[in-house]
This record gives sequence, C-alpha cells and structure tokens, in this order.
Amino acid sequence: MRGRLQEACELAHQSLSLSQTKMKCRYDRATQSREFEAGDQVLVLLPLQGSALSARYSGPHVIERKICETNYIVQTPERRRSSRLCHVNMLKKYHPRKPSLSLDVQEPAVVSSVGVVALRSEGENQEEGLEFRSDHIKGERLCNSEILETLPSIMTHLDNNKQHDLTELIHAFPTIFRDVPSRTTVLEHDVDVGEAVPNRQHPYRVNAHKRELMRKETRLVLLEEPCMICRGSYRGNRTMAGKEDWRTIAAGFHQRWNSPNCCGSINDKHVVIQAPHNSGSQFQNYKGTYSIVLLAVIDADYLFRVVDVAGYGRTSDGGTLANSCFGEGLRDGTLDLPEDVQLSGGETRGPLPHIFVGDEAFPLGVNLMRPFPGTNIPREKRTFNYRLSRARMTVECAFGMLSTDWRMYRRVIATTPSTAEWCVKATCVLHNFLRKSTKEARAQPAGPSMPGPASPYMPGEGSGRLQDVLRMGGNHAGRPAIRIRDTFTSYFNAEGAVSWQDQVV
Repeated sequence: MRGRLQEACELAHQSLSLSQTKMKCRYDRATQSREFEAGDQVLVLLPLQGSALSARYSGPHVIERKICETNYIVQTPERRRSSRLCHVNMLKKYHPRKPSLSLDVQEPAVVSSVGVVALRSEGENQEEGLEFRSDHIKGERLCNSEILETLPSIMTHLDNNKQHDLTELIHAFPTIFRDVPSRTTVLEHDVDVGEAVPNRQHPYRVNAHKRELMRKETRLVLLEEPCMICRGSYRGNRTMAGKEDWRTIAAGFHQRWNSPNCCGSINDKHVVIQAPHNSGSQFQNYKGTYSIVLLAVIDADYLFRVVDVAGYGRTSDGGTLANSCFGEGLRDGTLDLPEDVQLSGGETRGPLPHIFVGDEAFPLGVNLMRPFPGTNIPREKRTFNYRLSRARMTVECAFGMLSTDWRMYRRVIATTPSTAEWCVKATCVLHNFLRKSTKEARAQPAGPSMPGPASPYMPGEGSGRLQDVLRMGGNHAGRPAIRIRDTFTSYFNAEGAVSWQDQVV
C-alpha cells in the first residue's frame, strides 16, 4: 500500500511539472523580454496617493541599479520612499516625445481652431449680429507629409512583411494623413450613452437657418397633433377624434390585427414621481412608489389617440377610467363613435357596436370589451381571449416604445405632479410625431388579413345617429354587454376565425 502511494505521488509530481512547463511555454509566446541598465528612464506602476487599491504608471523614473534579471532598484524621490525594489513587470521603457512629431504652427494658434476650417459650408446662413471667424482663422498645420517621406526609418523595429503591409495601407488612404485636419467617412461608429445623464448646456444663440428649421418642425408638430385641454380638478389631455377618425382606426385594427369594430386599445401606466409634500398616500400605488397615471388609447399603428393624465397612483384602473374625460365620454355617449355595423360574413348576427379592448382590470361594457376571467375556461372563450390580446398588444408595445425613447420613465421624476403631467403629455405628442415622420412607422409587419369582403370601416361610408350607450357601473356587467361579448366569441370561432388560432390556443 505504501509503495502504491509513493508511486501515485511521483506520477502526480510528474504531471504537475509537465503542466507547469506547458503553461510557461504558452505564456511566453505572448511575452517580450525586457532588460534595463542603470541610468535608464522607465515608467513605474505605483499606487495612487490616497487610494492604495488603485495603481497607475507614473514617471519617468531613473533606475539606480540592477539586482537581477527581474528585480531593479528605482529612484522615486517624490514618494515617501526615495528608492524602491520593483519587479520587471512593473516597469515600462519611457519613450520621450520627439520634437519632429510636434505640430508645426505657421501662425499663432487660436483656441478651438482645429477642425473649424472644414465644418462650415459656403452656403450656410450667418447668425444675425454675429461674425464667423472661420474665414480669417487658419487651422494648425501638421507635418504628416514630412513624416511620410521618412517612413522607412521610423519602421525599423518592424519586420519586412509588416513594413510592406503598413506602407501599402498608408498610401491607400492619402487623404487621411494630410497636413490640414478635415473630416473623413472612412471610419464611422455609433455612440451609445446608455444610462448616462446628459450634460446641461447653457443657452446659446442658434444660426438663422437652423432656427427656421426648428420653427418648421414645431409648426408641423402643432398641426399634426391638435389637442384639446380639459379643464377641471381631475382632467387630463384628450386628442380630438371624430367619427371618421374612429372609422379609420377600426379599419386599421381590422386589417392588421384581425379585430373588427375595434376603435382602440386602452390601458394605463404608472409614471413614478417624487412624493409631493403633504400628499399622504394619495399618490402611493400598490407597488409602494408614488406615481401619476397615464391613461391612453392606442390605434393599430402604436399612435396615441386619447391621452388622459392626472390620475392618482392609489386609484385602480377602473377608477382611473371612470374619473377621466374619456370614461365620462364613454358613459355619456359623447365620443362620437360610428354607428353599429354588421361584421363581414356574420350578417345573421346583426349589427354590433364599435368597441375598445382592455385587460381584466377594466369593467365590461357595451363599448368596452375585456377577456373572460380564469384559466380553466372552454376553448371558445380562450379563442376570444387570444383575439382580444392581439388587438390589446398595441398599447403594451406603445408604452414600451415610450419608455425606450424617453428615459425619464425609467427613473423617478423629481418635479411637482403638474410639471410631470405636462412632461408626459409632451412625450406622447412627440412619440406620435416621430412615428409619423419616420419610415419605420409605415414598415411595421402587418398581420394576415381576415378572409371575406373588404373592410366596411373606410372613412366616408355611412352616417347616422349615435347608438344609446348604457351607463357603466362596476365590474358587474349588464346583460347587453355580456350579449355583445358572447356574439364576438361566436363570430371569432366561426365566420371570423383565422387559420392559425387553433394552433395558438
């Protein structure tokens, strides 16, 4: 037994020695031998003063003497110890800056003159009352041409192949190494600031041409996003929409999301704010933070069509809807919704009203559909919930885009509730402007169209009296609302079925 243990120990030592040799060879492949003599100037990796756990190369320092191949005595007169023993891995050779590489200034240098000469175009309008000095200032001139003439003498430390490759690369792009600094498009990269807080810029005067562009964009925002301010102690901001607008929205949902008679997807979002003074638990939500509530109705293209801000954080989703302008208009029948229409292929089911879709937190109503509650429900009801979720997905995506584009939604807004309310309204208007002014808003993938004739919701077709809307109470829905939801359930499982819903459900 003892002999076997000794034999095993010898095998372990041999294996360890072989592993050490392999690791040393692998490490030595990427290392370069460094050797210094007394009197050489080096950079030494020393700890920072006041932070012993951080280190940085400093110098130059002079080597006093050489102890062995790996250890040297270095003079550090500005430190507490005037000399110290340093390993070779803590030393770097110091290369003094050569005078030939410095800038050759032909005229007295002017602050921030480099790069200004090539950035201003000839046709740019000048600032009123200001004088551009770029015509009178010449940028600093580099000595790249002189260095390129002596290029072989500079690359003596490289082998022949590397010298040849580097010479061809430099001569392939002659405009990059000119004596006068300018712009180039050879190298481009995106700058991602991440979660960094932007720097606050002091006010400054803008060029007249840029001011005109800013005025044009501002006028476009005001024309594209008309808003009506609702006065009152508990009122928000509502985008004006007429009967033709509702028909256009319904046509978009029918075409893209296979949801007929749908005028929008409704949901709310808690915007976290700093706790107001003497507010108690009025703004405290169920998550324990303080917030105001953004209630929004989104169309098929992720645009905000109805915006109502000013709900307290402690209010439920149903209470926020009931206290908002949109909820009052939905109860009173003043939203100017289109008249009831028959669904394509389901003429025997009779006309059905135009609806809004929401989640389980909202009450069921004649013009507001919510999914069937529970998980153990029949297949027909699960199909209705799936078709309802396809249309309701637009509001969730719109809130995600809003939070991605405007980082204020990812942190606490340290303002008063009234100021935060206007900030939220402004971001909703700017979101619509950006969606409409970019090509991405028109290139979203559309869902397959439903079989059957063309959509009956195109603007300009039909007119008539608004249907009477019953008052909505709590979550105890009335018989008309239950009947309408059952009719949509039957339609989605028969004439209005799509080919893929059986595989999804």
